Order: sequence, then structure tokens, then C-alpha cells
Amino acid sequence: MYGIGALVPNKNRRAGIYLLVLDDGLFYIGRAKDVVRRFGAHRRNFAERLVGFSYQIVPESAQRDVERSLIQRAEKAGLPLRLVEWTSQRRDESDLDALFTPEEYEDWERDPVGHLAADDWPLSVGTVGQEAVGREKFERLMSYERANEVIDLVGRYVKHCVPFARRTAPGYWNVACLPSTNRGTAPRFACVAAHVMETFVVGHDYGDPETVWSFVVAAKTPLEAKYGSLAKAQGAIRGISIEDNERYKSAGFDQCQIFMDDLAAARRVMALPVVQQAARLLMHRVMQKGANRYARYHCGALAEAAVRPVG
Repeated sequence: MYGIGALVPNKNRRAGIYLLVLDDGLFYIGRAKDVVRRFGAHRRNFAERLVGFSYQIVPESAQRDVERSLIQRAEKAGLPLRLVEWTSQRRDESDLDALFTPEEYEDWERDPVGHLAADDWPLSVGTVGQEAVGREKFERLMSYERANEVIDLVGRYVKHCVPFARRTAPGYWNVACLPSTNRGTAPRFACVAAHVMETFVVGHDYGDPETVWSFVVAAKTPLEAKYGSLAKAQGAIRGISIEDNERYKSAGFDQCQIFMDDLAAARRVMALPVVQQAARLLMHRVMQKGANRYARYHCGALAEAAVRPVG
């Protein structure tokens, strides 16, 4: 297979969504202003691995929405996709695989807290400047009356839901202390992130640091399997609301946001095995998508306190 210019001679009909078929059984869905040129780039990249190609004409203004819809429909139908964006899980090899084997991951899933306690990997540190900024922010966090409760809640998430937290920080996940996001409307105490998305956030109402809220991004399939639907899960678990909005492109179709209005509800909800399973599944999938883009915001002091809670 060489070029497709002769198949699409009309240059006004080259904008669209395309499908690549690879010789390992994986598929790739993408969008392009000019599918002929994009095909040439993919042919250079995949060479003899590229064994099939098709496309449909889609106006450039609609391409993003159509691409997202087709990717999610294909994954739901069981088509193995070689993609990172808008898919729930990565099918090809990931750099994360070098840090632990599938067998080690299964062992970790059975006892994540025990594995973290036994892991002798030191938590990574940043530059002197990063550490100084992180320490200063952590000291400011500790000036809040409910700081220890916040750290305990972050620790519950890290210990139960972040695979091999010590060896994977901050390259594949980080925790930011007092991040600037939404500072003027909904300030945050802490934010855990992986790849290009936030996965767990603890914040407070503007002007009222005693009113603490939080949310976790989780896979919806474990909740649906246990309760039948997200609506039934919301009815069964007190103190939460669940949004099924597929907001994060790194998480794909199998995602939802669980919102918790206060610390008491958050502690109870984050102790539920099904919520831990759902959050853990999503976090592992997102970490497999690639390196953490927010590593420079990692606060080593908060991470260490979360792993070994103070107070």
C-alpha cells in the first residue's frame, strides 16, 4: 500500500475522519483536513504494519465531535483501538508497563495499602526550587483547621487508588498543594492528576475553608455492575451526586464524576470497596496513557504526608 491520492482526486473532498487497520489487529481512528497527506504521514510511521484504510467526508467544523463519537462507539463495540484520546484504555504497549508486571499489578490490587507500606521506593523529589515552593504551600495548608482531615482524605485516595504510588510519582501521577485552579471561585486544597487530567480534587467554598467538598473521577462500569445504573448508585450511596458527562478525553467513555459535599461523606464514600475499585480502574488506565504533564506541580511534602498521614 503506497498512496491514496488517485482514490481521492478531488481536493475539496479530502477533509474527514479516517480508519487505519494495522497488521497486529489494532485500529486507529483520526481526523484530518487532508486525508491524503495524513495517510502519507501514517504510512511513513507504520510502514508495512499498515494494511487497510478507509475514510468518510466530514466538514472540518464537525470533525472533533464526530471523531469522539466514532472512537467511543467503536470501543464500546469491542473494536481494539490504538489510541490515547477519547478511549478508556490503551491497547498497545505503555511505558508504565516497565515499572511493574501485570502479575504485580494483580497482587497490588488485592492489597494496595499493604503493598504501599512495604514498598521501599523513595518518593521522588524535584528541584530545590520546586521543593521550596511545595514546602511553603504545604505549611500554608497546615494552617487550616481541617488540614489533617484533608490530608487523610487525599491519603485514602493515594493509598487505595494510585498503583505503586511511590515508584510512579511524579512521572505518572502527582498531587498539587493549594493549586491556583479556580482560586477566585472554588479554591482547592489539593489536586491529584495523571496524564493530562485531574482524578481527585479536594477544595472548599469560596471564603469558607470550613466547608470542604471533593470529587473523584472513576470508571462507571464497576458502579453499574453493582447497582445496575449510575442513578441507582447515586440513590444507594448517601451524600453523593454522580455526573456521567465524559468530560475528560484521557478517560474515554467509561468515566463519571462522583461529587461529595462534605468531609464526612467523602471519608465514608472513599472507604467503599466499589468506589475504590472504580477509581483505581480509571487511574490505572489514565496512567497507561502516558507521562504526567503536571509533574512539575508535584508537592513532595503533601505526598509524603498523604502516604504517612500526620496527626
